[in-house]
Amino acid sequence: MLAAQQGHDKTVKVLLDAGANKAAETAAKKTALVLAKESEKSYGTYRADEFKRTIALLSGAEKKSLGKLVGKVFSAEGKKLVITGKGIGDLGVGSKLKIKTAGGEIAATVKEVLHSKVKATAAKAGAEKGDAVHLDK
Repeated sequence: MLAAQQGHDKTVKVLLDAGANKAAETAAKKTALVLAKESEKSYGTYRADEFKRTIALLSGAEKKSLGKLVGKVFSAEGKKLVITGKGIGDLGVGSKLKIKTAGGEIAATVKEVLHSKVKATAAKAGAEKGDAVHLDK
């Protein structure tokens, strides 16, 4: 509840993934969602994105997990992607990926694994540098 009240979206996600009860109430009968909404108003525009993500997580509006985060798009030219990150060692040729873009999700397939990067082909263009790359479940 404290993490929600302070808009710590990443901490709220970890807690929910670990089984925290988002329906639990304080003595004043307030849930973590209510606390987050109240705090969002008092914070104004400061950390607004964190509060929006926290509220989405607690309200159930957050989509299901995309899978393990493996890296980020380093470069994108149409459907051709170069991906870097700590998790690329878990990938092999043929691994299925999901790219989280501003416009939604894009599927991709690993075509080549190099020492410090992975080359992949996306199902469609639209990925941009910095987009999160997840190993598809």
